[in-house]
Amino acid sequence: METRDIVQQLLAERGRITTYAMAILPRGSEADDVFQDVCLRAIGEPERFASPEHLMHWAMRVARHRAIDTLRKSGRSTRQLDNAVLDALEREFGAGRGVDRDLEEALEHCTDKLPDDHRAMLDMRYRGEMPGADIAEQTGRSRDAVYKVLARIHAALYDCITGRLGDSGAEVAHV
Repeated sequence: METRDIVQQLLAERGRITTYAMAILPRGSEADDVFQDVCLRAIGEPERFASPEHLMHWAMRVARHRAIDTLRKSGRSTRQLDNAVLDALEREFGAGRGVDRDLEEALEHCTDKLPDDHRAMLDMRYRGEMPGADIAEQTGRSRDAVYKVLARIHAALYDCITGRLGDSGAEVAHV
């Protein structure tokens, strides 16, 4: 997407993004800060987004994680809302719009089948946006071991998702 298109899309959806952040954060000014951070990150990586739907899915995820990070840094509880409630809000506010629901459900199913330590590693990497070095330090593994485990997890998820989707016609990008 072009930077101009990203800015227009985010500004058009500002209310939705900040309202979602306000569901996590107690102060409106903090939600505005989250929105600004989302915008800055998106503008910095315009090649990342294939479509407006992809941008919004990404923006809502980043808003969620930034809001939770804001709570953690301030020492306030991150347990204001249960993860299931946040997931429902995220769907309601549009993060899942334009995303293939069958694919989303297959990913959730296949992720649930992973061992706890693998799910924790995925959570650190993608929800926490932690680099491999930080994951290695937190898990007591070498950086190479972390990347090898992540590669095996990705392959296992790909196999599970494609097997689960079968002939449904949904397409899975193998990364």
